[in-house]
Order: sequence, then C-alpha cells, then structure tokens
Amino acid sequence: MAILKAGSRLRHLVATLLAWSWTLSCTLLPTVEIQQGKPFPNVLLEDAEGNAVALDLKSTGDNIVLVWATWCPPCHEALPGLWEAVKGLPSSQRPNFILWNIDRDPNTAKAFLRQRIPNLGDAVIRFDPEGRQFQRLGAPGMPATFVVMGGIVRAVFVGYQPAGPKRVLQILQAAQAKPANGTKD
Repeated sequence: MAILKAGSRLRHLVATLLAWSWTLSCTLLPTVEIQQGKPFPNVLLEDAEGNAVALDLKSTGDNIVLVWATWCPPCHEALPGLWEAVKGLPSSQRPNFILWNIDRDPNTAKAFLRQRIPNLGDAVIRFDPEGRQFQRLGAPGMPATFVVMGGIVRAVFVGYQPAGPKRVLQILQAAQAKPANGTKD
C-alpha cells in the first residue's frame, strides 16, 4: 500500500513539475509584441517535415500571415474565406499567403487542410507546435491575421468577422497603390 501511495505522489510531483516548467518557459520567453507600423519580428517555425525555418518577412514583399489552429472554430471560417479572397487577386497583386499553425501535432493540421482546403496552391504552411513563438509575440488571439508589406506590419486583425477578408484586401490594395516614398504620382 505504501508503494502505491509513493507512486501516486511521484506522478503528482512529476505532473506538477511539468506544469511549472511549461509556465516558466512561457513566461521566460522574451516577448515581442506585433504592432502596426513596426517591423514584423523574425520567428523560427517548422516546415512540413519538421525542419526549423526562419519566417523573415523583411525582404519577401507583400504577405498575409494567418495564425490558426484546428481546435479554433473561428479559424475554420477565417482560413477558407481569406484564401479565396487572396486567390481571387490578379497574380501581380497577390501577396504571399502564410499559414502559421499552432496545433501540437502538425499532422492534425495537415489532415485538416487536405480535407477542408485541398488546393492551397503556393500558400506557405509553417508550424509552431505548442504555439511558443506565437506566445512570444504576445498571442493577441485566434485567429490572428497580419498584413505585412516590406517587413512592416500594416494591419493586425484578431478573431473572425465575415467582412474580414474584404477588409484585409482593401488594406493590402491601398498600400500597394502608394509609391514606396509615400507620395502620389
């Protein structure tokens, strides 16, 4: 009987230590808040094979970054709507479409995408198992959509609204219409 109690206490101790280590790792990560008008911070994510890949948007032109998860019902609405809106743009105006998934198991996300949006074309899919990079960036909420042009955050959208994809495209197209020096021709 004493052995059973000791085993139970040990399991409880291990579970408590794991919970504390998770809490400390999240709170000790340096936080970099994503702000409109500021550079989009570099983050280290994973590709489909689990390789570490830097997400550096400073020299990649126009980007729409959608942070999502399969367990997030509003993400189920935001993802296909935003993809359809981006896909409908002329290729000369189409931004890079980056899907940043925070599911613990990337295979869950891959299966979800194959089933719900089978033709993602040239969308870039990156994974942040555990969501640690997203937490480091202040995790504003889910889904989170960032319009990033020339490495600068032009807009941040949190949550889902039916008019969201249209608003994202309006901001993107308005910014594309302005010359880089901010003056009109």
